[in-house]
Amino acid sequence: MRNADSFELLSLNPEHRRKDAAFHGFAVLGRATVSDQAARRRLYNALQSGARWGTLPASCFDPRHGIHMVSNGKTIDLLICFHCGQAQVWQDDCLVTYFTISGSPEPVFDQALRDAGLPVAPKSLE
Repeated sequence: MRNADSFELLSLNPEHRRKDAAFHGFAVLGRATVSDQAARRRLYNALQSGARWGTLPASCFDPRHGIHMVSNGKTIDLLICFHCGQAQVWQDDCLVTYFTISGSPEPVFDQALRDAGLPVAPKSLE
């Protein structure tokens, strides 16, 4: 994440789930390139501190946050639902894994969206 060739933060609308939606079935409210290394590091550290491997997620999946990265010619996308505590990892348009995540990184991600001038989907949508 920190060394990706390109890095975009996305604000997602979890209510608009369709196969043809822009980001793995979800409508994109806004996206911004994150080129500042300190901002990437904050997001990476927050994500790492909240990751919980080996726990069971809730049954919902309504992501409001996404990350799109390209590194060494490979596309890696993360869809993150802090409400249900689950994140999906996609590589080159194929779902490869998921992990559970605590809600602790959410304020960092919300602030990064606001700093980039992007809307944050209201929690009432989840």
